[in-house]
Amino acid sequence: MTKLPFLIPAMAAALAFSPAALAANTNSTTIDGAYLLQQSDERQRVLSFERGGTVSQISDQQNAVGFTSGLGTWTKTGQGSARASIVDFNHPNNAADGHGASMIVYDLTFSDPVDGKYQNVTGYFSGQAFDAGQNPLSSHEPHVRSFGTRFEGARILAE
Repeated sequence: MTKLPFLIPAMAAALAFSPAALAANTNSTTIDGAYLLQQSDERQRVLSFERGGTVSQISDQQNAVGFTSGLGTWTKTGQGSARASIVDFNHPNNAADGHGASMIVYDLTFSDPVDGKYQNVTGYFSGQAFDAGQNPLSSHEPHVRSFGTRFEGARILAE
């Protein structure tokens, strides 16, 4: 009988940290995954959201602006909505267009959940391009140009 007071808290702690409990507490159970975005300017990109809060992107504009892969973080901003901030590296032929890093911010709204995963996304992204050597994370760095567009997209499914 003397072990019972110690056993109950131990069991409660084990249940609190079970895989099911941890999955229920994560802020990305229905957003994580990859989405193909169709931009209003007819360009495309892929965003991939990871459970830990990281996001990656790749754009079809590599022929226009050079390397277009970016990494960043995301967070839920409400039920079915999120914000992502991504640092992207560009090397366009015209250096005046920003021959360095870009900071891109996405505001996303997810919809149509199936089996606990959102299937569609809409939103807007805006960005600023910087010269080579500038820090896109610093609010004191002047940017070379601004850009942005609306998009809609769908989850990429494994078939």
